[in-house]
Amino acid sequence: MAETLDEQLSALADRIGKMALCYGDANSKSLLALQDRLIDLSNQAIAKEMQADEVNYTKALEQINQAIAIIGDGSKKIDKIDEAFSIVAKVIDFAVKAMSKAL
Repeated sequence: MAETLDEQLSALADRIGKMALCYGDANSKSLLALQDRLIDLSNQAIAKEMQADEVNYTKALEQINQAIAIIGDGSKKIDKIDEAFSIVAKVIDFAVKAMSKAL
């Protein structure tokens, strides 16, 4: 069974949190803020009845998979940190749009 949006948001938040520990600069603070936002969205997704066939739901999952491909397991610094920030921002946008359409 495919993972749901809330599960994927939570998994990405976990990776972001691990990666934040690798940085000791402004990136760390930004990553922790992203982690908080992703956790909040995951909790919201649990509370809503999400439609897996909704286009923004699907796009959010696609962006999560791209982010995870760049971040890996979050255990080390990455060369493409700016790209990771950009993709996670897209994840958040699509997740918010998908939840706004949920009942």
